[in-house]
Amino acid sequence: MNTHLHRAVTDQVGKLFVRVLPPRDGNPVMLTTVVTKLPDTANASAGGPAKFRSVSVSITLTYDPSGKVIGAAVTSSDAEIQKLYQALDLNTLVRNAQNSGSGSLYGQPLALGQPTTRIQNFPTQGLFQTLFALAGVSGQEMQVQSRPLNIRSTTTYTGQDARGNLSFSQALSADPWTVSLRLHGDSGPGLQMNIRDLTGGSTSVLQPDGVSQSSSGQQRMTMQAWIDLPDEAVRMVMTMTYTVTSVTQLTSLVRP
Repeated sequence: MNTHLHRAVTDQVGKLFVRVLPPRDGNPVMLTTVVTKLPDTANASAGGPAKFRSVSVSITLTYDPSGKVIGAAVTSSDAEIQKLYQALDLNTLVRNAQNSGSGSLYGQPLALGQPTTRIQNFPTQGLFQTLFALAGVSGQEMQVQSRPLNIRSTTTYTGQDARGNLSFSQALSADPWTVSLRLHGDSGPGLQMNIRDLTGGSTSVLQPDGVSQSSSGQQRMTMQAWIDLPDEAVRMVMTMTYTVTSVTQLTSLVRP
């Protein structure tokens, strides 16, 4: 297990393309395509270096004039990822997030040094049920109990440079979150995962027309998991902390 965990520590470089599409009913539409690499588990060799495959994901978002997302669609070049996206009700997830406050920079007030705090509420019970259904696990075989995930984000406008670019800082944290899984009723094996600590921060620079110039951010999460085997009277406990750091930089811009 230690060997596999060390293999998971890796730097990846990907590309992100953003295109403004023709408006829909007068509302702005933005297409974002991410090209990255994912572990190629099907062709991985035992004990050898990790192998990766190139995957693209395209996200189409429709905004209203206030910057609120009113429509979402996701497609992927990977068949398994595409199957997952088709099973998820993305627009419902977007509406739930928007109703409780969005962490998007669009629509943020340009009040220097004034923080804006919003809470995003993500119901995860239905999400896990969908994931297990895709894996061929029925509700009778797997019982899932999952609390909503609440993420608190605080965004602050930090000023404008000589070129008119707008700078923002953002901090986020999540309330403790737990999901419990139980196979074959109360007497079967069970798994409980508990996120005890999830924090992050980022800085972003946007051009005056709203195009992202650069961003950098970091997220850190500590998760503890319990696995119970009732017939064997065994409980295994694992605590894992991981940190993800990301940096984006605009390299070219083509205007219509």
